[in-house]
Amino acid sequence: MKESFQKTLFIRKKSNDERGWILDIMNCIDLIPNEKFTLNDIYKFENTLKMKHPQNNFIKDKIRQQLQLLRDKGIIEFISRGCYKKTKMKRYIFLTNEGVTYAPNGNDVENLQVIGIIENVQNKDEALKDCLWKMSG
Repeated sequence: MKESFQKTLFIRKKSNDERGWILDIMNCIDLIPNEKFTLNDIYKFENTLKMKHPQNNFIKDKIRQQLQLLRDKGIIEFISRGCYKKTKMKRYIFLTNEGVTYAPNGNDVENLQVIGIIENVQNKDEALKDCLWKMSG
C-alpha cells in the first residue's frame, strides 16, 4: 500500500499547471480500456487536451513529456517505441484538498488529506462508490 501511495506523492510538489497536465494524462490513460497502449491511443485525446489547455500549442510534445514523467515515476511502463503498459496499482487513493500551507520561502504547499484507500475493485467508479459507502457509515 505504501509503495502505491509513494508513486503518486511527486504530484504534490508540482505547480497547478503541471499537476493539471499530469492528472489529465493519467485520466486519458485510464480511459483506454487495454492494459497496453500506444502513443497514437493517447494522441486521440489531443483535441480534448487542447480545450483544457488552450494556451499550449504543442499538445503532442506535452503528451510525450508527461508520459516520460509517468514512466520515470513507475506509473506506466515503457515497452518499446511508442508502446506503453499500465502498471498494476491495485489501490485507489482518494484525497481531499485541505488548503495551502504558506512557506516563508514562497514555495507554498497544497495540503492533501487521504480520505480513503480502496482495494480489490474493478475500476475507479466502483472504488469511488466503495469509498463513499465506507465514509457514510
